[in-house]
Amino acid sequence: MSSEATPREPRGLQSAGSNCEWLVDAYNVIHVTLLGGTDRSRWWTAPVRAQLIERAGRLPPGAGQIWLVFDGSDPIQPEDAQPGGLKQIFAPSADEWIVRRLKTSPDVEQIVVTADRRLAGRCRHHGARILSPGEFVRACGETEADSPDSEKS
Repeated sequence: MSSEATPREPRGLQSAGSNCEWLVDAYNVIHVTLLGGTDRSRWWTAPVRAQLIERAGRLPPGAGQIWLVFDGSDPIQPEDAQPGGLKQIFAPSADEWIVRRLKTSPDVEQIVVTADRRLAGRCRHHGARILSPGEFVRACGETEADSPDSEKS
């Protein structure tokens, strides 16, 4: 056993594999982690969505299918490429889309990423594991902007 300390893997990743579906309440994750609870007007912007897409695309290979579920209409242009294993969905209600997906994908392990207690309760009822937005973002790894060495002088 190595004497070197290794970061603890978030509990959602400990058994997640390629037969796993991540259902991410995207604007909830953005609000809680990337924007730190700031004004909602910034939630809905393409640059903020791009931050989450970039992070989610860094989950370890073989982590499974990742669905970023956004509330609202689809602003994505057909030429927008997504990292492998990552899909974006725009729905009138992200919560309802996630719950419907849980009901229709029974043969796959499902992890729901949200801080919304009501949604988490509904998802647990359908057998999903819940991962907090913070755990999800940590599992995705740091960006250069997160690193203390990235500050510009």
